[in-house]
Amino acid sequence: MQTFEAAEAGEGFLRMLDEVRQGQTVLIEVHGRTVARLSPEEPEAHGAETEQERVDRAIAGIIALRNRVTPISVAEILSARDEGRR
Repeated sequence: MQTFEAAEAGEGFLRMLDEVRQGQTVLIEVHGRTVARLSPEEPEAHGAETEQERVDRAIAGIIALRNRVTPISVAEILSARDEGRR
């Protein structure tokens, strides 16, 4: 957990957001007393997809596409390329 004084929070806002994006909670203090807390959004609570779920879905899509596409040999590719040159 990262702690920032309110005076430096304005200047370090982007750094604070980077910490939150990485899953950390950031506290903002005034004179040593916590006045605010920035924490990452909880994807499950809002129905949003986690990063791992997006990766898994993308991989599944790539695998499904590979299974639908008929493999083409190098000779067929070269033949198709050269066909327009005749």
